[in-house]
Amino acid sequence: MNNPLEDKLADLAQRFAAQAPGQAEAVRVLVSEGNMAALGELAHKLAGIAGMFGHPSLGQAAIELEDAIERGDDPRLATDRLLRLLDSL
Repeated sequence: MNNPLEDKLADLAQRFAAQAPGQAEAVRVLVSEGNMAALGELAHKLAGIAGMFGHPSLGQAAIELEDAIERGDDPRLATDRLLRLLDSL
């Protein structure tokens, strides 16, 4: 017998993975625009949901990007790592 909650979570995880290319493109656009505020918001969102759907490394990369932006550090390394993980989904 299927567990409805597990089925729903699996469906949401598949949707998250399916949206990864669009999220990666959004990151690239925000970087090219230099919109660090919006990039930080997107990283915050990704950090909050990635682990929930079985992608803790992606969540950690998003946290690192958000933290770099908040500190005013160069976000390139954190951005590159996040993009690699999004592109691998």
